[in-house]
Amino acid sequence: MSATPDRLNVSKTRLQSPRTPASPSSTVGASRVVDSVAKVVDLHKKWQLTTQKGTQYCNAIENIKKGVLDPKQEQDGNPYPANLELYCKNLAILVTILEDVVASLNTLIEQLKVLQALMRDEIVGRSWSLGKTMEALMSISEHWQSEMNVRKSISGI
Repeated sequence: MSATPDRLNVSKTRLQSPRTPASPSSTVGASRVVDSVAKVVDLHKKWQLTTQKGTQYCNAIENIKKGVLDPKQEQDGNPYPANLELYCKNLAILVTILEDVVASLNTLIEQLKVLQALMRDEIVGRSWSLGKTMEALMSISEHWQSEMNVRKSISGI
C-alpha cells in the first residue's frame, strides 16, 4: 500500500494550485485583485456596523453634553455625568475596531501596490483598471482614517 494518493483517481481540479485563476480569461494578478476587492467589501460591512453603533454613542454623548449645559434641567453640580464616561469608553472600544479595519485596508493596499507595478492599466473585474481601483481604495482609506480620528477625539482617547 502506497502512502501517496493514486494519481489515476485524482481529478484535475484537485491538482490545480489555489492561486490559478478561477476563470480561464483572467490572469493570476487579476484574480488576486478581485479577491482583495471582496475582502474590502467585507471590511466595509464591518466598518458600517461599527460606525452605526458608534453614531448611537456619539448622539448619546451629544445629548448628555447638551443636557449639562441646559439651565432648565436640574444638575448635581457635576459637568461630567457618570453615564458620559461609560459612553466614551464604549466609543473608545469601537474606535479600536475601526483602527483594525483601517489597518487591514492599508495592508491590502500595500499588497496590491506590488501588482500595480506590473499591471497598472489592465482591466480587473468589469471596467476598472488596477490603477483606478488603487486610487479608490486609497481614497476610502483616507476617509475612514479621518472619520476614525473624529470619533477618537469625541471619545477622548
